[in-house]
Amino acid sequence: MNYFLDLVYSLMVHPRVALRAITRGEQWIVAGLIYLFTILIMSLSSLVEGPGVVLSFLLCLFIEMTLLLLHSASIHYVAGWLGGRGSAKGITSGFMATVCPLSILVFSALADSFSLDVIAGIISCVAIVWHFILNIIAVSENYGFTWGKSALVLLTPIAVAAFISISIMGIGTIIGVSALMNMGI
Repeated sequence: MNYFLDLVYSLMVHPRVALRAITRGEQWIVAGLIYLFTILIMSLSSLVEGPGVVLSFLLCLFIEMTLLLLHSASIHYVAGWLGGRGSAKGITSGFMATVCPLSILVFSALADSFSLDVIAGIISCVAIVWHFILNIIAVSENYGFTWGKSALVLLTPIAVAAFISISIMGIGTIIGVSALMNMGI
C-alpha cells in the first residue's frame, strides 16, 4: 500500500518519473487501482443518494473502460505510424494512471451545487488541462517522443474524428438541401 500511495503522490509532484515507472514497467495493476478509485469517486459525486450508486459506478466503469481501450488503441496505432517504440500495455497503464487529477472534479460538482459556476468552471478547466498534460507525458515516456510529437499523437485521432463528423454533417446537409430543391420548396 505504501508503494501505491507513493506512486499517487509522485503522479502529483513528479509526474514524469511516475509515468516512466508505470509505462515502461507496464504496471497495469497499480494503474488500474488508481483508475478504479478515480472512477468510483467521480461516479459517487454525480449522485446525492439513492439505490443507483452501484449501478452508476458499474455503468461509468463500463463506459470509461471502453473509451480507455479505444483511446489507447488509436494512440498506439498513430504512434506506431510515427515510429514509436512503446507498448500498448504501457500506454494503457499510463492512461489509467493519468485520470488521477480528474478526481478533483468532485470539488467542481460541489461548487456547482452551491451555484458557484465560475469556481466550478475554473476547477474543471484545471483538471482537464492537467489531465491532458499528463497524457502528453505518458505518450512521451511510453514511446520516447518529444513533447510536440506526443501532442501531435494525442491530437491526431481527435482531428480525424472531428473531420469525419463534419464530413458526415456536410453530406447530410447537402442531401437535405438537394431533396428540398427537388421538392420545389
